[in-house]
Amino acid sequence: MSSDLKCVRCQERETKTHLFFNCSFAKEVWSVVPLAQTVHIAAEDSFTNVITKFRKMICLPPTEISGNVLPWICREIWTSRNALVFENKNSSSKETATKGLASAKE
Repeated sequence: MSSDLKCVRCQERETKTHLFFNCSFAKEVWSVVPLAQTVHIAAEDSFTNVITKFRKMICLPPTEISGNVLPWICREIWTSRNALVFENKNSSSKETATKGLASAKE
């Protein structure tokens, strides 16, 4: 991902941290995910630091998800972004989170 790209949703500089965690859309997606604790992310946090924070997070019952949801939610944020960029299809944050949680259950 080139650092000179603009986020398709908010026009901020699109970095990995911005796309998956700091963009308003990503924040909305994560707010739907029933994590056991809130994860606080500062704008200056590196992607590695954010990943480290999220690796320890688990979902609350009754989601039936015992593993980490991070890769599944990030995949759906990425898929949603690409659908908007290449197909002009806009997904809601709730739909994106729900798809990620469903994938994590499988």
